[in-house]
Amino acid sequence: MRSTYSELSDEQKNSAIKSNRKWRHKNNERVRADRKKYYENNKEKCIGLSKIWHDQNKEKVLASCKKYRQANPEKAAAYSERHYISLKDRTPAWANMKKIKEIYIERDRMDFSVDHPSLDMKNPVLW
Repeated sequence: MRSTYSELSDEQKNSAIKSNRKWRHKNNERVRADRKKYYENNKEKCIGLSKIWHDQNKEKVLASCKKYRQANPEKAAAYSERHYISLKDRTPAWANMKKIKEIYIERDRMDFSVDHPSLDMKNPVLW
């Protein structure tokens, strides 16, 4: 019969964890296939749990993202560029960007809120 970790002593827990880690490393292909199959069969549950974890660990997520951006500045820059290019692509050619910028500046001055993500007024790509 299998025991749960809570039923084991600290020494037994550490031994079991080490043994499991070793087995997973040795059987990496099988572990990946099993995890993928589980995810495909429980996609909604996995996504929901991921969102809950993300919401409960915002500081960890932000620190991890910051660390990744610092370790990969060229990828971070490329992502940022693609993001702002996509914003420009979604803006119709006939839009009066000068007037839009004035409206956003006025909104910021008067402390209004909007029901969509706000544009970064300091970003030269947008203007």
